[in-house]
Amino acid sequence: MTKVISYILGKTDSSTTLEGKELKIEFCWSSLTNDIKIVEMWLPDIKDSFDDSKDFMTLREANFSIQGRAKIKRACRDYYETEGAI
Repeated sequence: MTKVISYILGKTDSSTTLEGKELKIEFCWSSLTNDIKIVEMWLPDIKDSFDDSKDFMTLREANFSIQGRAKIKRACRDYYETEGAI
């Protein structure tokens, strides 16, 4: 089962133009790797510049700095630990 959390982007997470924006992260716990698996990430209030029909922009882990990816996974892990899902 996947979970969705909101994460506010910081200065070093991605492009500075996205600082302070809300990122939605859909994720699950992978029994294969025994770690967090990011399913999808999107910015709900930013229109996709490649697809005018979408009122949101999807992102990949590659869009983030190494530190940003680690912080996102840590936020997902913290959610699981808080909710007792692990």
